[in-house]
Order: sequence, then C-alpha cells, then structure tokens
Amino acid sequence: MYSVEVDTDFEALHFLAASDKQEETVPHAHRYRVSVKFEGAGLNEYGYLVDIEHIDRELKRVAASFAGKLLNESPAFSGYVPSIEHFARIVCLEFALPVAGAHVSAVTVTIGENEKARASYLHCLADGPGR
Repeated sequence: MYSVEVDTDFEALHFLAASDKQEETVPHAHRYRVSVKFEGAGLNEYGYLVDIEHIDRELKRVAASFAGKLLNESPAFSGYVPSIEHFARIVCLEFALPVAGAHVSAVTVTIGENEKARASYLHCLADGPGR
C-alpha cells in the first residue's frame, strides 16, 4: 500500500452547548491541525497516488472556508455538534473524497484541536456515503 499525507492548520471558533465544562459552552478558538491521508495499492500514470499539490490546494480551500469563523454557524455542521469527530467526517466527505483518484482505497482525515487531542474519520471507498 502507498500513502500520501498532507497537513494544514488554521484557527476557528466553536462552542459545545451540552458540555459539562462551562468554558466549552461559550465560543472559543482552537488552532485546528487538519491532516488528510490517502491510501491505495496503485499509482497513476505519473507515479502518484494523489498529486500532493492538488491535495494542498484543497486543504487551503478547507482552511479558507472555516478559518476565523464560528463552526456552529457553518452549513456543514447543520444538525451536528461541532466536535472534532464531526469536523473530521465533514472534511473527509466534502473535501477529501473529491480529491481521491482511481487508485485510492481509503481516506483518513485527522483533526487536532491542540497538541494532545485528535480525532479521525476513516472512509473506505467501497463504503459509500458516510452520512
């Protein structure tokens, strides 16, 4: 198996209305670290699993769509708590999957909100839509 992984980071805000921690119930910022990993058994005609520059462009688009914004107000989170678990799923399904080429069999998005806490969403391409 081959794998290609690209990261970016940006700051955004969120709040968790149902948290038992008072500080989580008011809008607060995190420096999110987003990592997208593609895996597959084959390479394209250029010797790539996925073009790293293409992944980087899409991650910049992800960062631009969420940076400096309150995640709770994003249409992508409509009906969902803005946890890093849901955030990883949203980035995977809405941004990473469209980048996956013919040889990609799995995509994993990992999002960290600090140096200690991360959550991942793994999508095997045979699974179909993950919502």
